[in-house]
Amino acid sequence: MTAGPQTFFSVSTEQKHKGFLERAAWLTGANFLAFALSFIAPLVIVRVFSQTEFGTYKQLFQILMTALGALYLQIPTSSYYFMPREPGRRLQVAMNIILFYVAAGSVVAAVFLVFPNWTTHVFHNPALAEYVPLLGLALMLWLIATNVEVFPLVVGDFRVASGFIILSQISKSLILIGAAVIFGSLRAMLWASIIQGAIQCAFMLGYIHRRIGSLAIRPDRLFDWTLLKKQLTNSLPYGAGGTIQTFVGDLHNYFASYYFSAAAFAVYANGCFQMPLLSLLQHSFSDAFMPEIGRMEAAGDYKGIIHSWLNAMRKLSFMVLPACALMFVMRYELIITLFTKAYADSVPIFSIYMINMLTNMVLISSVMRTIADFRFFRLKFSLLLTPLTFAALYAGVKFAGMIGVVTASVGVYLFDIAVCLTAVCLKLGVKRQDLRQLAPIARTVAAVIVAMMAVYPVKALIGSAHSVVILAVCGMVFGIVYVIAAFAFGALTPDEKGELYKRLQNLNQRFLSKAVRKIAAAFAR
Repeated sequence: MTAGPQTFFSVSTEQKHKGFLERAAWLTGANFLAFALSFIAPLVIVRVFSQTEFGTYKQLFQILMTALGALYLQIPTSSYYFMPREPGRRLQVAMNIILFYVAAGSVVAAVFLVFPNWTTHVFHNPALAEYVPLLGLALMLWLIATNVEVFPLVVGDFRVASGFIILSQISKSLILIGAAVIFGSLRAMLWASIIQGAIQCAFMLGYIHRRIGSLAIRPDRLFDWTLLKKQLTNSLPYGAGGTIQTFVGDLHNYFASYYFSAAAFAVYANGCFQMPLLSLLQHSFSDAFMPEIGRMEAAGDYKGIIHSWLNAMRKLSFMVLPACALMFVMRYELIITLFTKAYADSVPIFSIYMINMLTNMVLISSVMRTIADFRFFRLKFSLLLTPLTFAALYAGVKFAGMIGVVTASVGVYLFDIAVCLTAVCLKLGVKRQDLRQLAPIARTVAAVIVAMMAVYPVKALIGSAHSVVILAVCGMVFGIVYVIAAFAFGALTPDEKGELYKRLQNLNQRFLSKAVRKIAAAFAR
């Protein structure tokens, strides 16, 4: 049964009254599980392929991820604007987005099919060319499937969105691992990626049909060309800047691929390993944050945006800071556990690249995307940043090799964040007294330092144990000490402590009630 406009607005109204933490909690919980599942595939693949094969695999999927980021163009975010304002055309809003990605993906897939040898000029790896046509097909399907979580979020179905996140990650992990173990070839991995993209597209179309609008209508009524133009006008100024930003952000990988062999690139790529946990946390908070900030921006409530933004940043820092600190302390054990001792040379690169992970708590893109005055800012600034990035990376690779490349990349990224953060603060009118809201972050830092100090002697004591044991023991010690210190130093506000205690009580009551029912059922038998 198709949900009508009334249902949409009832969901949205109800969602307004749900706390930000509750919305973020659903997405974060789903992303935590997805994070755990996403760890399995690299552990298997890196052990199936040789270092050169693994480097080729990383180069193929680097092309895939760069193309996805470049072609995303922020088109799905137009649904946050148009679906609430055009409730009678929600189906057309969704299908317009899919149509755009079908067209863009088809063009790229055709180019990859006709000109597969273009990769040899960028990577100097002739082995890539034979896989490029299949990569184009995978890219098209993955591009279309990028909306699988967006549409449920727009209509307020945070639980459904969480389910899609988990199911898509389960299928992705199982399919990729199966292809690696059973066939052990790069071609099999690409076919697995194609199957995964098709599955996600099926999930997405099924959701649209059941929740947004029936697809069993005349094809010409599925799309609204006038509305599509409005959606593109709304999204492309931001999206074009995002495309250049993606290119600039991924440029260091292409420098490393151009100047070093596939085997060396495997070392570099593993050193630039992005902890899925942190990026998933950022996406969870951002997805829960954007609808709220969009409503406040429409009402001109900049004070409300400042309060919500700083509040979200503070809460996210409570998880990001300790995660980064623990990874830094355990960086060697983490790398060799994930990628084996063959990639021990990735540790210095990882130590530097980890600085980028700290910026996950800033949430700057969520604010910029919802404020109309920043429509062209990302595009203009990224154009200015491109030659600076080229120069920095070239200097880095010439003076310090792969370490120079990663150092230059991190430096440019921090400069990017600093400029954007300054621009947003000036636009919103952030004042010094507003920043007092971030005071608990200093207490979080203090708790992190205490936890790090507690881990170092434990690590030295069990240093001869297996890396997995060291990670588990030190992680447990760090977590316990951090939580105790965070509560002692006041890293959480009294309201947050009360809410956390209430949620723990609810969980405890549910657990006890289930246990009581089981005991009663046992006696009844």
